[in-house]
Amino acid sequence: MNIPKEASAYNFTSNVNQPTGYWLPAIQRKFVWNEDKICKLFDSMMRGYPIGTCLLWGTNKEIRKRKFITNFTKGIDPRTLFVPGTNDEKIMVLDGQQRIQSLLIGLRGTYENKFLCFDIFSSPKAGTSVEELVYKFSFERSVESKPQLTKVADLIASADDAYSSGRALIKKYEGATGKKLNDAEADIVMKNAATLRKVFREDNVLSFMVVDSVVNPQKYTDNDIVEIFVRANNGGTKLEKSELLFALLTANWDAAEASITKLQSTLKESGFEFKRDFILKACLIILGKKSAYDVDKFRDTATVEKLQREWDRIQSAFTDVVDFIKDFTPINSTKVLTYKNAVLPLINYAFQNGQRWQNPDNKKIAAEYLKVVSLSGVFSGSKDTLLDDLSLITSANENLTLKKFYDAIEKNNRETHIKEDKLWKIKYRKPNSLFVMQTLRPEIKFNPASPDNTPSVDHLHPQKGLKEKGVPLDQIHQIANLTLLTAAENSKLKRGLPLAEFLANYETVFSKNAKDEFISKNLIPTDTDLWKIENYAAFIEARKKLILQNPSIAKLISAPSESLSDETEEDDQDESSDSNE
Repeated sequence: MNIPKEASAYNFTSNVNQPTGYWLPAIQRKFVWNEDKICKLFDSMMRGYPIGTCLLWGTNKEIRKRKFITNFTKGIDPRTLFVPGTNDEKIMVLDGQQRIQSLLIGLRGTYENKFLCFDIFSSPKAGTSVEELVYKFSFERSVESKPQLTKVADLIASADDAYSSGRALIKKYEGATGKKLNDAEADIVMKNAATLRKVFREDNVLSFMVVDSVVNPQKYTDNDIVEIFVRANNGGTKLEKSELLFALLTANWDAAEASITKLQSTLKESGFEFKRDFILKACLIILGKKSAYDVDKFRDTATVEKLQREWDRIQSAFTDVVDFIKDFTPINSTKVLTYKNAVLPLINYAFQNGQRWQNPDNKKIAAEYLKVVSLSGVFSGSKDTLLDDLSLITSANENLTLKKFYDAIEKNNRETHIKEDKLWKIKYRKPNSLFVMQTLRPEIKFNPASPDNTPSVDHLHPQKGLKEKGVPLDQIHQIANLTLLTAAENSKLKRGLPLAEFLANYETVFSKNAKDEFISKNLIPTDTDLWKIENYAAFIEARKKLILQNPSIAKLISAPSESLSDETEEDDQDESSDSNE
């Protein structure tokens, strides 16, 4: 396939949206540059600055493509730009959309019904900052009242040479103003006309890297192209593979964006915020496509059609699981949800086994699983294979068991046993620290109705005093020195005070009963000698004992094997009662 390695801006833009010309792949994101960025691009090119290499993909695959926009408006629906796939040869712009789209608008089109215009008297001036525009471009609806401006598209499209174009600009200006230009002014206009035509019409200012799947059909698979696309686009706004899947999904399901956004809003009202990529991954698992992002998964029409048919049930699975998390675990917000991916197998179970999911025994098993993985960190840096193994369990038409969950986790070389020393290694601002705090203080909500009740993690013995005593940071930030304070407590109390003074202040601001309740709920040792900073080590040991006495923590610290022996009998009973239904 004859794909050029360089081209002039004018010639290149003449071939966009042509049958064998340049197109955007359906997976490309929207055009997002504003007027200022477009003007800055044109100024850069006039100044001879490099604008980077674009990446082109030559293909004859029957894939959906998207038009470039000649006359851009912010309200344009990208779905109206999609063109059905054909097996003709065409060239896809994998990287460089924003620059090429800007050139098309400036040289041949409009931005919000405004034309790109150029001030013919623009010229470099001494002292001009490199960040300022040297060559004055702007978008205007009309130039009739601004004789110093000319439409860029008209100047570049003219068949006149540079000299004739420059003389025409001078004549037009002098005729509109009645003012004759002096030699210096005329020279600036002539130079600008020549530079504009040279840069945008004559010189090959665009350079390309080329991936040619027509000449080398075996060299690049579809997933290779997606990976190339992702890596190329990471130079700008970070691009994830999930965004590509979403682009493919919206290309085949018009209501995809609105449907997913509505689900996100519903879940957010309950305190759970999930990004779009999480929802897409859940859909892949539910549809039996496994969790890894793969370009072919949402290109398959049958898969997208099934997703549309099952969307209401998928939404119900999400909302049911969120309600379950709030009812059966200490977790009442995604802020406390240590690893969101841990929830995906449960969403799958709620979808695949709706009736069994309503069984309280299954929810108790699911809750135990979620609490163990939240504390143990088995999903930290985990691969999709762990998710797939767990989802295989929840796809089966049977009751849940902890043993199957733990077997799958251990198969992936993850430890489910939570030893006591692992609890004490949890530090301030670590993902599972909030989970521990919420487990100790389940009455505190992370999505309260009143902002005054919004909690945050704080130190009981303040950092400053401990640092002055030479206490190492890892000991200052250990879980046994942390607690939750509400916004109201934080605003009314003097933070940073030594613990003894802080508690005295608590009694002054609120009451003695309130202070005693605070001490009890936060598992603070009642021995007042331990409140002194010089007794910090003894305070930590005493508080560790109190934390281990908390029933919820104590249960999580016990070995899974101990709870599994009891569970086996319950599982047998479940199966026997199941057979009598």
